[in-house]
Amino acid sequence: MKDCGYCEEEVDFVYTCSDCDWKVCRDCASTRPSGEYICHECWDVRLVVKADKTQRGFPYLTFKDTYGLEAKIQESSSATGSKIWFGPDEPEAKVLVRGQGWKEIDAEKIVKEKYPESDVLFSSRLHLSIPQAKGLIKILEHFVESGGIPDEEMLYKMGIELEE
Repeated sequence: MKDCGYCEEEVDFVYTCSDCDWKVCRDCASTRPSGEYICHECWDVRLVVKADKTQRGFPYLTFKDTYGLEAKIQESSSATGSKIWFGPDEPEAKVLVRGQGWKEIDAEKIVKEKYPESDVLFSSRLHLSIPQAKGLIKILEHFVESGGIPDEEMLYKMGIELEE
């Protein structure tokens, strides 16, 4: 008998998570389309991408970080070599209200009221899990080697799950 690393139940057989190497039982594991097993902890924060193209035909991949913030990896139209855009389309603005937690605000509206003649630029950082980072590294390594982002067939070969 073996112990499941997730639910701690004694079971006859455990699967090894392909992302974190945790030993988990059948009830605590999911199966990727590639046949690999993944524990529920990694399943909840795995990288899932959607492939699409811009109106000008540049490919991009959309994904979400661990907080659900949508971001993209997109080939750039730069004339001075291969480049990519990497990050969120719409950063979230929140304020911490004492006793109430984080509240969303319309930061652009607030800034425009204070500086009506100014352009506004918001930047944000992504909060990525290790499994998401591993998937993004595969995509970025492909970019470094080829100058482009992988197509859906290549993503499947890399073991990266495609959104249906």
